[in-house]
Amino acid sequence: MGEIEESLIAIPRINPINFNTYASQFLESYDVKNTALAFKINDANSTGLKGFLHVPFDCEITGYSLLADVAGNVVVDIWVDVFANFPPTIADTITAAAKPTLAAAQGVLSTVLTGWTVALTAGDVIAFNIDSTLTLTELLVTLFVEKTL
Repeated sequence: MGEIEESLIAIPRINPINFNTYASQFLESYDVKNTALAFKINDANSTGLKGFLHVPFDCEITGYSLLADVAGNVVVDIWVDVFANFPPTIADTITAAAKPTLAAAQGVLSTVLTGWTVALTAGDVIAFNIDSTLTLTELLVTLFVEKTL
């Protein structure tokens, strides 16, 4: 596996000069149920397993996006299993026949999750596998989720 980065979408940086005003405005508008899990792939120019992401909370996937460094093609399969069964395998795919796909594009955003298993549980492990790729070098896979509080 190549170099990978994983992250959660974080609360934006707050300017300490006007912290109280900014923080209260931000928190009033922030929906704590909707967030995203993001995974950056630095070697998206080759197929295979690219790495893992630990699910930090119970949630349901509501959509995804793929953002690439250049226009190209890629098909990503997503596998999920409980931590006790680590690592997830192709038998644990959650995408059915509707795998996230870029076709001669640099980005795609979709809420069409036909056949997907969308429920994730805190502690689950997500694996990202590139089934096919052309032209890309870097890829950001984002799963938009709604926390189940």
